[in-house]
Amino acid sequence: MKKFMINAFATTGISLIMLSFVALAFHAKCIYLETVFQIFVVNVLSHLLIILIRKMDFRSNCLEMTLELISLESELLIFGWLFHWFTSVSVAILVIMGGDDICHITIFEFITDEASGKGNQFSDSKAADAINQVLWQSVFKGEDKMEKEE
Repeated sequence: MKKFMINAFATTGISLIMLSFVALAFHAKCIYLETVFQIFVVNVLSHLLIILIRKMDFRSNCLEMTLELISLESELLIFGWLFHWFTSVSVAILVIMGGDDICHITIFEFITDEASGKGNQFSDSKAADAINQVLWQSVFKGEDKMEKEE
């Protein structure tokens, strides 16, 4: 849950910074406070959607990432229509921002997984337990052989 919230807040911050750059480029005067909360809600739902897609355990990472991209872009278009974002931002800009945000989500999760050791193939508790069991068996069998020789 902690990682989920960190990721949601981080991508919300990245989204707001990107939105600020777009607003500056179009000479906007302000970003409304309700937009900040709307973006947070969309980012939380985006992370829930990513978790749901990753639980499906596709064999192909490319297929999984394509499904994530399509579903998150669809989510952005739906919420863009629901929150009336298209009155101030074009559909193309929102789609580009969404694609960029998806890249940031993937990169941020990769970095946090690697930093915490979860990206390591041996961080899985079952794999670690199996390796420990093999090591302990080899150590104790080695002691049994030494006792028999004495």
